[in-house]
Amino acid sequence: MHFYEKVLGAKLEMMMTQAEAPPSAGVPPGSPERILHASLALGERRLMASDTMAGDKYAGMHGCSIALSYPSVDEAKKVFAALSAGGKVNMPMGPTFWVESFGMLADRFGTAWMVSGGKPRRWADREGSAELQPAPFRRRGRRARRSASSSSGSTGLARCSSKPAARQRLRSSWVP
Repeated sequence: MHFYEKVLGAKLEMMMTQAEAPPSAGVPPGSPERILHASLALGERRLMASDTMAGDKYAGMHGCSIALSYPSVDEAKKVFAALSAGGKVNMPMGPTFWVESFGMLADRFGTAWMVSGGKPRRWADREGSAELQPAPFRRRGRRARRSASSSSGSTGLARCSSKPAARQRLRSSWVP
């Protein structure tokens, strides 16, 4: 946990071993040094972890990753580099269609991570160009539907319209 505290710039708020658990917790004997509960604060985010119980063989993480998102590409690349040291990079940091920079790795302990940084992106035209543009932050829901339908002069049926002009208006109001 101290590795993650350092690499993520987090604060280790709590770390309790199985030996420190109260007797009423019912922790099986056998591995008093194993972590029962750990909590890392990453700004307003929290990462919680624990070891396996005594007698359980750790088979590694399979089928899931921990995802971290940062407001800047530089910050994401810094964390990605630190996590990947001694581990395996599965996808180097680079631009994607959904964010300015994204990468995947398994750290030196085998934990899978997905790290993204920068502004969200979207396709400029879902049917044609794959050009990347910053994604607009638009309100979803009733107001978004009303604004799309009012711009077409209809009562909301433009979303199903087969007219090219209506489809173009819908593409321009699309929210990823």
